Amino acid sequence: MNIKHITTVSKYTFHEIYKTNIFLSTIFIGFLICIVTILATKLSFGAVHKVSLDISLGLISLSVKVISLVYGINLLGKEIEQRTLHVVLSRSVSRGSFLVGKISGLGLILIVNTMAVALIGILAFIFF
Repeated sequence: MNIKHITTVSKYTFHEIYKTNIFLSTIFIGFLICIVTILATKLSFGAVHKVSLDISLGLISLSVKVISLVYGINLLGKEIEQRTLHVVLSRSVSRGSFLVGKISGLGLILIVNTMAVALIGILAFIFF
């Protein structure tokens, strides 16, 4: 496996998923965290911070799982359907490098999404 090929495929996968407006879901989840935090301040007595953090961590975990399922299922299917997989594999890129690159590109999207939702959760925790 060649590191250069892995990083190229990973970067392409990151940009491909990024173009699908994945971060609209991040904004929606952040908005949901803010609303639930406001409701938690009204409904819980004395455990506002714990409820806010628990809900934020739960929504972060849920968003990572949903995004990985939705985009992970279509990760190789789209390449096979558009016949770009055959073109890439006919070059010097090995199958292992291609697969590791695709998985690492999806992993980068998940890391960026997790950091963004965690930042929104921390800000909601601080301000509310």
